[in-house]
Amino acid sequence: MVFSSILMGVAALGAAAMGVKYGFGPVPATYHAEIIGKDGAGATGQNTLHVLTALYRVLGGALIAVALLVAALALGPIRAGAFWAVFVATLAGLCVAVPAAIVPFRVERATGIATPWKVGAIFAVVLLLGLGASVL
Repeated sequence: MVFSSILMGVAALGAAAMGVKYGFGPVPATYHAEIIGKDGAGATGQNTLHVLTALYRVLGGALIAVALLVAALALGPIRAGAFWAVFVATLAGLCVAVPAAIVPFRVERATGIATPWKVGAIFAVVLLLGLGASVL
């Protein structure tokens, strides 16, 4: 299960990177500001920024938590050959990856403004490859 462990580690690093972006990055993200601006509304109102900041920071923390879970499983029980750990890591990761792909994709289609839906899709594919590698 070494290859599965490596793929799960890659997935964990990706989730952690996104967690850092939303946990510590600027508010609003450039594409969010563009989407909000399409309606003629600005995201510069103080109360709007408070709400967005709260949502970003919680999302960042959740992404980092999933990254830590997947990494811990990859470095321990997955590397030791425990299929249950691969299943749990995949399930936990997909709880984030699937909405991270589908929701921004729908927003991009609705607004015409590029969103990072491909990051969620790649995260899901890497997790599923890790699951697949564990049964080969």
